Amino acid sequence: MLLGVLCGLPFVFSKRLGDGRFLLLFWGLFWFLPFTVLGGKFTRYYTFALPLVLIISAIGTSRIAHLIVNFVAPRFQGARLPERSSSMLRAALILLFLAFPAIAAARVSPYYRLYINIFGGGNAQAGNYFPHDEFYDGSVREATYKVSAIARPAARVASETTELVTFYLQQAQRGDLVAVSLSDQMAVRELATGDIIIDAKGRRYFSNDKLTNILRSAATPIDRLPYGPTNSISIYVLDERVLTLIREANMP
Repeated sequence: MLLGVLCGLPFVFSKRLGDGRFLLLFWGLFWFLPFTVLGGKFTRYYTFALPLVLIISAIGTSRIAHLIVNFVAPRFQGARLPERSSSMLRAALILLFLAFPAIAAARVSPYYRLYINIFGGGNAQAGNYFPHDEFYDGSVREATYKVSAIARPAARVASETTELVTFYLQQAQRGDLVAVSLSDQMAVRELATGDIIIDAKGRRYFSNDKLTNILRSAATPIDRLPYGPTNSISIYVLDERVLTLIREANMP
């Protein structure tokens, strides 16, 4: 796809593409201007530009196929290929190009948001660039059910999705558990031994960064939940040592 974009981009500025190029130019401008002031950390904003990229890639791919047919065919036949044979060869080349993104999509199914191409590091970097968009609230339901099975009566469950956790706790018949926010410093100070923290990668903020760093460096999670090729949530049961570190970090 990237190769097709590189080959197709010059044609966007060429009269050979016809008046259709004005749609592509306007589309690019319409997307680029607001993106300069929108939050670049959210890859969801790229969705507006992705169809444009795919159209340009299709133009480039078609052009590559056309050049290959014109270059290779005479050397096999000694003369120009019939129009039907030329079209079939061009279509076969285009299908070959389409096979690569199709295989990539099949490999990451159904966790399409976690796909990272080879230039970005592949599966080893899944979920590391834009976790808010790549995870959202993936595995929260499974994490809450695990918490409901191990939590002591009336324990507090700290997370950044209090309403969602409350809903699944009710589904698990654990209405005695209290969901609190990791960003609520007063609630964090009131945590006690045996309370539980759900550390979700897709919910890391400035307001909870210090606390989650303490957990990752000083505590061992009782469970880690996978989301596709990577872990999305860690579950911690607090002991007195970790509580002391958290309280010291949250002191005004």
